Amino acid sequence: MRGGMHSDRTISKAALLTLLAQMHSANKAAPLATSAVSSSPSEAFALSMLRTAELVEIYTRRLSRRQVPASAFGAENFLTELAEYPEVEIAMLSIEADQRITTVWLAADLGRVVGCISGADARLS
Repeated sequence: MRGGMHSDRTISKAALLTLLAQMHSANKAAPLATSAVSSSPSEAFALSMLRTAELVEIYTRRLSRRQVPASAFGAENFLTELAEYPEVEIAMLSIEADQRITTVWLAADLGRVVGCISGADARLS
């Protein structure tokens, strides 16, 4: 795996749906993530663990260079959500569904959703 990413953990579909439901009012991408998870035939999702500082660096660069389209739901608050997350590591998963790519970041203990972004799959343009 690249950089500081490693993957050896999973989260159940039911647990992920419960956590996403708690984010619906705070993040515009949460309902899209819920839909993507619900429509997936998988009952568990593999997680990649990465260092939070690296994620902040990556998304600061991507958002400043507009590498994340303005049409991506959830991007507008993502750096603020990350700034409020105090842990060294963060869990991540991506789901492709309905011509969108949705990425969900979870606290390392898998107790809450830190943030999510959902945007059109640029490979289909």
